[in-house]
Amino acid sequence: MNKPVICYPRGSGGHWLGNLIWRLENNQFDVSKVDVIFDHETVTNSFELTHRYNLWIDEKTPTFTHNFTMYSAINFSSPCWFTQYINDAIKVRYHILNLGEKSLQEQFFTLSDSAKYILTDPLWQQTWNVRGDLEYSLLSQNPDKFITQLFAILDKFNIKYSANREYCHRSIDYYKSTCPNTIDHLYNFDSLLWLAWCHADVLINKKSLPGTIMDDATIDSIRSIIEPVSAHMINKKIVYETT
Repeated sequence: MNKPVICYPRGSGGHWLGNLIWRLENNQFDVSKVDVIFDHETVTNSFELTHRYNLWIDEKTPTFTHNFTMYSAINFSSPCWFTQYINDAIKVRYHILNLGEKSLQEQFFTLSDSAKYILTDPLWQQTWNVRGDLEYSLLSQNPDKFITQLFAILDKFNIKYSANREYCHRSIDYYKSTCPNTIDHLYNFDSLLWLAWCHADVLINKKSLPGTIMDDATIDSIRSIIEPVSAHMINKKIVYETT
């Protein structure tokens, strides 16, 4: 029998979740001490963990990483586009792909392309536009409900584990401490992440900019170009669920 599959967006806690399940299965109740990413932590062998697809090569052509039976797929996600974008930026692009070694201009355009992809790509939108079986947003909004969802899934697949809610709360709190705080970046024109997100809106809507992002760009120079055409973003209706 095939293992059930847990699917999650890139950079959005899949390895943390796999490690949490492993710890519940093995009565290992110390909290993982990682910096930002959990990729090297031991994960459960009871589930397959997958992004469904990756965009490693040209950031445009999806590469499917697993073949799996859809009825056994469990989505660990919420339709929180901005949070998915900054998680991917910090955990993948900066800490795995070393984006910070590039110029500020290159960082800006890379982040802008990422935001545009998340906001417009049909495959991404189709895959992550509904609340998952495990709702990512509950990690902040209602952790106890998230834990209840997790235990129900483990029970459904007859996984043997310790239902240690207190440990789950501690693990969730630690995971959240490794993530960028959405509130620090949302509507913040001093944040490169927010400026790039706003630039994606400019590209999507084919607007003109009052200047050019130069090779020697600084946060201030980028802000002077992006903010004048982005005031509407403060009130724009888009999914900004926070973590």
